[in-house]
Amino acid sequence: MAETILRRLKADSKTVEEVCFLIEYHDTRPEPTRKSIHKYLRKVGFDGAKRLIEVRRADLLAQAPEYRYQLEILAESKRIIEELERDGACISISDLAVGGRDIIAMGVSAGPRVGELLSYLLDKVVSEKVENEREALLSLAKKRIKSKPPVQPVVCSTPKRG
Repeated sequence: MAETILRRLKADSKTVEEVCFLIEYHDTRPEPTRKSIHKYLRKVGFDGAKRLIEVRRADLLAQAPEYRYQLEILAESKRIIEELERDGACISISDLAVGGRDIIAMGVSAGPRVGELLSYLLDKVVSEKVENEREALLSLAKKRIKSKPPVQPVVCSTPKRG
């Protein structure tokens, strides 16, 4: 709805994108824990998270005083976001200590499977099940490759007709 209205008002693309982003995620409230916020950052990024915190803060300040206790929770979330950013937390595939070439060097054919494996590794890093360290990621990738071999395309032969 917002996009339609903003386009009718001839808002520039950047504004439309920003407003739609803020609307989409404004009610997303991760628990103020490092793990939960790390997962949240994968969706919204550091800059997005900071903008969303400010929207949430403004929203809380506009509400009745009995809701202001949530400002402390918001402040803790902001502190964790800043800490993760300062620590260089891995929140995207490009932040991983391994890349597509590393996966291909393990014998995986270039293509979607490489992206699937990198996404799997990122999920494990973000959920804090593995450190973003090259050897740990390569070891996990090897295990994943062995446990989930690529799907072979099915070749169908059509019977010859009469």
